[in-house]
Amino acid sequence: FSDKKAPAIALIINSPGGGPGAPAPSAGISEPETPVLGEDGDSQDEVTAPEPTEDSPLPDRVEVKSEERQVAFPPTIMSLKKTGVQSIVIGLTPHEVEVLSFTETTIRIRLSSDPVELDLSVGDIRDVDTDSDGQLDTRVEFVGFDDDGEPIVHFTALEVDVSCPVDTESVYKEPGAPGVYYVTKNCTRRAFTRAATYFTYFDDWSVVESIPKTTLESVSLDPLGFMPKGPKYDPKYGALVKIVTDPKVYLLLGDEKYWINSESVFTGLSYDWSWIEDIDYRLLDKYKTGSEITYTDHHPNFTLIKYENDPKVYQLAPDPADSTKQVKRHIKDEVAFNKLNFRWDRIVLLDNSEAYTDGEILE
Repeated sequence: FSDKKAPAIALIINSPGGGPGAPAPSAGISEPETPVLGEDGDSQDEVTAPEPTEDSPLPDRVEVKSEERQVAFPPTIMSLKKTGVQSIVIGLTPHEVEVLSFTETTIRIRLSSDPVELDLSVGDIRDVDTDSDGQLDTRVEFVGFDDDGEPIVHFTALEVDVSCPVDTESVYKEPGAPGVYYVTKNCTRRAFTRAATYFTYFDDWSVVESIPKTTLESVSLDPLGFMPKGPKYDPKYGALVKIVTDPKVYLLLGDEKYWINSESVFTGLSYDWSWIEDIDYRLLDKYKTGSEITYTDHHPNFTLIKYENDPKVYQLAPDPADSTKQVKRHIKDEVAFNKLNFRWDRIVLLDNSEAYTDGEILE
């Protein structure tokens, strides 16, 4: 979703963590608008999307999926609006995408920065050169249509050969200047604005290398504009996180990540938009994939909860006598709470109508 509306298929945020009522994103990347069926100007024009043959080859900047191309980041999954231009981030690069026309089984889209047009049938996968540098850098997969009739397209950043004047995924500074920059795997630089964020990547300052100003400035600034929390960060229990290259928002419980699959589920479970944190993809990869969260009539096991007018904090857990049911376990005191590595700012306030049987005390 964007900060204004939600898409039909997923909880999607393509900017720093936040949501309705949250502070404005720190990066200057536009949010995609919500797909809406039946808007004025929606077109039902049909297009012809023939499969490529020897007589009708694909454009030079487009090839069918190559098994040799390695993906660099998880896909950006978009439910595309049928009219107008949408802004997306693929890997670390901002792009614009527009549906030019469509039929029941095909779409024609224009993908920018350096525009390239694609005719796609359902199930088609194309590798595309989006910047005319001779390298296929983006994989486009037309999955089909969602329940509202919007085309679902996966955009995946591919690994490309990068020529960089310095080592990537390392830190540098200009002699005599205070600024410290991280050079990404795509050879772009991002500034560390807080020491606390720096130490989620590195243990000390000794790894920062001083290089000439001209060398540092030859590495272009990254369009993201900020550093997500790094692989050494401990989000603790009950964190809500996302990575900058994937729009999905996850709830972290124990060693598992649970995808919250829509905005209505997010708000229905009384989560706070300001809780969402941007983290490095290597940190998210440490967590095993749990089940999707698709419900609002109860909260997931191991969620921290409390009720109005009740100072007690509880953790939800499976009922030992019946694993299909849940109990709430009172956390004995502050010592027990901190020992269990829980977060005071990730306690969900419940209405009294959502009741659970008492379980054993946690201590």
